[in-house]
Amino acid sequence: MAKTELSRWRLALFATPQIPIHALGLPFVVMLPPFYASEMGMGLVLVSQVFFLARMSDVFLDLGFGWLSDRLRLKWGRRRPWMLIGMPLMVFAVWRLFMPPASVTPTELLATLMVFYTGWTLVTLSHYAWGSELSDDYHQRSRIQGFKQIAIVGGITGVLLLTAMVERSGGTPLMQMNAMGTFAMILLPTTVLAVIFFVNERQAQIHPAMPAGLAFAAMRDNKPLRFVIAADLLVNLNAGLIGALFIFFARFYLGVGDQASALLFIYFLAGVIGIPIWTKIALQYGKRQCFIIHAVYNIVLLPLFFFMPSGQFWVAAIGFILFGLNYGTSSIVLRAMMSDVIDVDKLRTGRDRSGLYFALLTLTAKVGLAAPLVIVYPVLSLIGFQAAGPNTTETIDILAAIYIFVPVVFNVLGILLMRRYPITAEIQAQMRAEIARKEAALGQTA
Repeated sequence: MAKTELSRWRLALFATPQIPIHALGLPFVVMLPPFYASEMGMGLVLVSQVFFLARMSDVFLDLGFGWLSDRLRLKWGRRRPWMLIGMPLMVFAVWRLFMPPASVTPTELLATLMVFYTGWTLVTLSHYAWGSELSDDYHQRSRIQGFKQIAIVGGITGVLLLTAMVERSGGTPLMQMNAMGTFAMILLPTTVLAVIFFVNERQAQIHPAMPAGLAFAAMRDNKPLRFVIAADLLVNLNAGLIGALFIFFARFYLGVGDQASALLFIYFLAGVIGIPIWTKIALQYGKRQCFIIHAVYNIVLLPLFFFMPSGQFWVAAIGFILFGLNYGTSSIVLRAMMSDVIDVDKLRTGRDRSGLYFALLTLTAKVGLAAPLVIVYPVLSLIGFQAAGPNTTETIDILAAIYIFVPVVFNVLGILLMRRYPITAEIQAQMRAEIARKEAALGQTA
């Protein structure tokens, strides 16, 4: 495939489905669990179990779909048809989750979440794999992820601005859920259909099936894959923990009350400013060094939150502006790294298995985001924390310590891991040259 630079408008259009996808991703981690635990009366422990089971229920779907989407070529390509199938599933589930009836049973919640995550797998995995196939160039891949990250933060800030407006006008938590659901239900079909009809998909050759043993061995022996998967798990454990506790941390420790949504909006708005900065760092110093710098930044900044005075919204806002400048850096870097990891596999096997490899990232994301919920909520219940309050000072301090210092540990582990990541721009260029040579010898077109 040619290494021509993709136009800005085409990259921007391609990235747009990430707006509604992550406008939903934030509530699923930060807002929906507390809403169903408190407003819908299910309790912390039960909600954590339901959300965890829903996330884990389609683990094998991720891997199976990743393998299948790499093998099949339907009329419209390998990626587009699946996005078209998954989108209405997501829209239906969003309607049921964000506009719930007066009473919802745990079984109904679990079933609806499973429908949502099935659609989520089809749409997001196809979009990630498609993005990996847009360019073979090391730095272009960082650029592609940068555009997607802008769309991600745009979706998050958009939905937060909407909920903050509802909150400021005296709207109830249910009205906030309704607003978020409407936002996503409008943008999901709009952006997915725009990409399907106006962005070309790469013409990929379908090879005969590989023997299962060879296919597994190629992944098992792919050393860079292990680094990316482990780092992505740490990143998502970190995000899952911070997301699961944010509302409680903001309300009870920082004392900002109903301004928690406004604080989140400021945090993600700062992320928009930070994206070009971190993308430039990745382009100048490489993806591995960018990841390490990002982790050091978190380690230095996070402990400062422990010393913030309660009830001072603008002090908290300054802290979250600084913290937000670093939002999404790991996502840009690790997904760009996975595209390079896929080159390692392609060099060895001759196959492009982007769908399967990105399925591994969706797997680590689901495990990482769900595990803190199912662990931390029971811990909070054990120490006597009440989602609706009141809580003792000791209980709130324990909550703050978990929120701040456990992510510091995750970031330290991420640094130790990424110091050994082996792929540089020079090594990736050598791999692409060798892949092109082999394909030319076989009469193929990259």
